[in-house]
Amino acid sequence: MQLSHHAMLVNDMDKAIEIYCGLLGLRLLRRIKGAAYKEVAHLEDATNGRRIELLLDENAPQTQFDHLGFEVEDVDKAFAELSGQGFTTEREPFDVAGGKVRTSFLRSPDGIRIELIRYATPT
Repeated sequence: MQLSHHAMLVNDMDKAIEIYCGLLGLRLLRRIKGAAYKEVAHLEDATNGRRIELLLDENAPQTQFDHLGFEVEDVDKAFAELSGQGFTTEREPFDVAGGKVRTSFLRSPDGIRIELIRYATPT
């Protein structure tokens, strides 16, 4: 398991991208229509590969932390293991993006929202 990204809710995607890319030097990897959110943007620090995921929620009063994403080899297995360690289920494992991504959400014992995610290997 390795940290994949930090996710934040934003109420203005253009403004957030301008701040994090234009002013703070991150680069925009992709900006797509979302399933659970209206829009999703993935930003990366080119010097070290660390990422931020921006989730458009126009009802959010301000930019706020949403979850930590951890990349795992097997989402279902990691989900089952953590479920038995005091994590509570928020959303059981499911496929997104036509099966290119498998993910799930739990709450850690201290209340932090955790995403377990596996990206398909490019062919």
